[in-house]
Amino acid sequence: MLELAVEWDERAPWVRAPALATTWGKLEIRAGDQLVTRFWHAPSNSVRTGVHASMFPFARWVVSNWWNLLHERMPAPEVLNGARRTALLHRTWLERHNLFLSREGMAYPDLSVYREDEMVGVRWVADPEGVTTAGRFLDGGFVRIDVKQAEATLAQFVDAVIERLPGTEDLDSNQLRADWDAVQNSLQEEPRLCARLGEMGLDPYDADADESLEGELEALVLSEPVIADLLAFTTPQRFKQDVSDVQLFLDQLRSGLPRGNGKRPQRRFTAPFAALSYFPYRAGYARAEAVRRSLHLAPFVAAEREPTLVAELTVGTFDLSEIPAKENRRLDAVVSYNGVPALSAEQRSSRATRFLLARALHHWIFVEADAPGPRLLTRASDWQQAASRAFAAELLAPAAALAERMEGRADWDAVEKLADLFEVQPFVIHHQLSNHGLA
Repeated sequence: MLELAVEWDERAPWVRAPALATTWGKLEIRAGDQLVTRFWHAPSNSVRTGVHASMFPFARWVVSNWWNLLHERMPAPEVLNGARRTALLHRTWLERHNLFLSREGMAYPDLSVYREDEMVGVRWVADPEGVTTAGRFLDGGFVRIDVKQAEATLAQFVDAVIERLPGTEDLDSNQLRADWDAVQNSLQEEPRLCARLGEMGLDPYDADADESLEGELEALVLSEPVIADLLAFTTPQRFKQDVSDVQLFLDQLRSGLPRGNGKRPQRRFTAPFAALSYFPYRAGYARAEAVRRSLHLAPFVAAEREPTLVAELTVGTFDLSEIPAKENRRLDAVVSYNGVPALSAEQRSSRATRFLLARALHHWIFVEADAPGPRLLTRASDWQQAASRAFAAELLAPAAALAERMEGRADWDAVEKLADLFEVQPFVIHHQLSNHGLA
C-alpha cells in the first residue's frame, strides 16, 4: 500500500508563486507499514513524521512521468542506491522516476517508483548525514505494491493538488490541468499504446515521436509478459529487428516442443522459499542457495558441474531448440513450460549453454509458477533478468566454493583456472569474485 497524506496550509504568505502557495502543506508518505517521511528537523533538533512543502512540483512530476512511473522497469540495480549515489549514465531515468530530482527546492525524499513485473516497486533511501539542508530523511526501505493501487493513489494525489490551484490566470496551473486532462483522455482512448511507449522510456505526448514506431507497437500480437520483456531491452532503432528475433525464437520453441496432450506432469520439486530483495542479485543468490539446500548439495559436487542433473532433480526433462547465432543479437532465449520445460536459444559454446540453462532453471522454478507462459531471457538489467544471471552464477560457481579455492590475488590466470574448474566462462568467475568481495 502507498499512501500520500497531505495536511493543507490554508495560507502560505511567504510563497509568491500562486501554484506553489495554494498547494502548500505537510506531506506524509507511507509505503506498506513504513513511514517514508520520517525527518530530522535541524533547527528544532526534533524528529517529525512529515515535511512542509508545496505539492505542486510533486504533482507535476507525477503527471509528466505518469506512464513511465507505472510501466518502465529499472535500467540497472544501481539506480536503487538513490539519486545522489547513482552514476550520470542513469540520470535521465532518475529524472523520470525519482521524486528527489523534482523537488525545486522542496524537501522531498530520495524515492523511486518503477515497474517490476506485475507490481510497482517503491524504493527510498536515507539522506546522508552531511547534507547542507535544514534536516534530512532518516530511513530507507522498499515495498512492492499492486499496479492499480499505485495508479489510484497517484491519481487521487494529483486530483487533490489540482483542486487547490488558482484560477485560469496562472500559466503553471493551466499547464498542469491540461497535461492531466491529456493523461485522463489517454487512459480512456489509448492506454495500451501509451503504456508501451512508457515502458520504453518514451513520452507518449512527444510531438516529434516516430509515428511508425507507434504503429508497430499497436500491432504487436505477443503476450503481455513477452512484450514487457521485449520493451525492457529494445530501443526505437532496434525495435523491428528485436521483434523479428523474438518471433523467430518463439516459432522455434513451438516447433521443437514434443507433441502430447498438453497436460503438465506433476512436478517433483517445490520451489524453496527465498526472501526477496530490492537488489535482484541478492535475490538471485538467495534462490540459488535455497535450491542447493533443498537438494542437499555441498558447495561443490558433480550435480553443480552439470546443470542438466539439477534440471532433472527440479523440473524434470526439458527441451532445448537451437538457432544459428547472429552478431549483436540482444535476445538470449525464450523459455516456456508447455508439457515440459523448454527453451529456444542461439547455438553457443558448451559453457555458455550451461549458464543459459541455469538462467532458464530460475524461470522454471521461481517465475513460471506465478506467471505461466513464454518469457524472454535478455541482456537487459531489469529485476528478473539480473536475478536470473545472479542465480545462474551462484548455482554454477558458488561463492563458498570459490573462497575455498582462492590462492592469493585474483589475477587473470587465477580467474581462468577457476573458470576451467567450474566449467563456466571467465566473466562468471570475475563477477562472482567481485560481487562477493573475494577479489
